[in-house]
This record gives sequence, structure tokens and C-alpha cells, in this order.
Amino acid sequence: MFQNDPLKVLTGKVRLSYVHLIRPYSPVPGAEPKYSVTLLIPKEDEAMKSQIDLSMEAAVRHGILHAWNGQRPETIRLPLYDGDGERPSGGPFREECRGHWVLTASCKQKPEVLSLTGSPIEDEAEIYSGMYARVTFRFFAYSSGIHKGIGAGLGNILKLSDGEPLSARRSASMDFAGILKQASGRCG
Repeated sequence: MFQNDPLKVLTGKVRLSYVHLIRPYSPVPGAEPKYSVTLLIPKEDEAMKSQIDLSMEAAVRHGILHAWNGQRPETIRLPLYDGDGERPSGGPFREECRGHWVLTASCKQKPEVLSLTGSPIEDEAEIYSGMYARVTFRFFAYSSGIHKGIGAGLGNILKLSDGEPLSARRSASMDFAGILKQASGRCG
């Protein structure tokens, strides 16, 4: 429970993956784009896992009362996955997910990303997959066709530190480091 809201969570230090915090994104063509991020929650943070479980249970109770007509569905989709297991779509999670709980949160409105000094971060180079942060999100119950479940609505992000980028993308200065040194030594 965060700020006396049993559905809201403030994480401890987590690693961010699949970061879409500058511009909304949709993995499905034609679907509404959203801001989103996948949280890699260390399994050794048992207190955080316990808090997430309690908040998901509160969301299920809320769903029974407000989204599922007073009935507990036989199957409830949950947003938390074991990074050492299989993805919901099948196949293993990526290497960086091992030893972590994996949860994706999204929202329609752009979340704020703050530095440790409290100033907003807007520079795309500072917000990337691999950085470490604390994140707020709120669980909610949904009913979509035959699917009933719990989703995670993204709140805000506090960047704690840089981390090894999770993409293979490198900066131009890294790619051209040898060439730039040679070119700067020549007379034009």
C-alpha cells in the first residue's frame, strides 16, 4: 500500500526494460499507443514482492465488487511473471529477466520522470532500457471480452542511476571512435 491506497505500489530499486516514456508506443498496429515500461524486480527484494502480492489481492477484491459483477472469475490474468520461467506468449524471457519478477505498466498520459534532485528528465538519452529507478503504479481490474484480469497503470518514475543499456544500440561516438581519432590527427 502506497499513500493509503491498497492498489498503489511504490517500488524499491528496479531495472527498466522496454522503456517507452518519451513517446507513446503500441506493439500492435492499429491499437492505441501508450506510455509503458517493463519493471525487472529483483527476486531477493522479498518485501517488494510481498507488497505487490497484497496490492494484486486488493485489486482482485476490487474487481469482484466493481468489474466482475460480484463474481470471482475462474481464471484471472495477472501482470506479474517469473523472469526465470516462460513468457505469456511462450518461450523464455530474455537474459536480463533472470532472477527477477517481470511486470509491465502502462498509461495514456505521459508520466513524469524525475532525477534524484527532483528535476524533470526530458532528454531521451537519459531515459532508456537498462537504467535503475523507483516507480509508482496502481493495479486495476479489467474485463475485456472473455478475458478478466489485473493490469498495472503506470504512475511516475524516479531515476536512481544509470545502468548497462539493454539494447544493442551504441552511440555514434562509440561506433566511430577509431575513425574520429584518426581524422582529428590529420591536417585538412
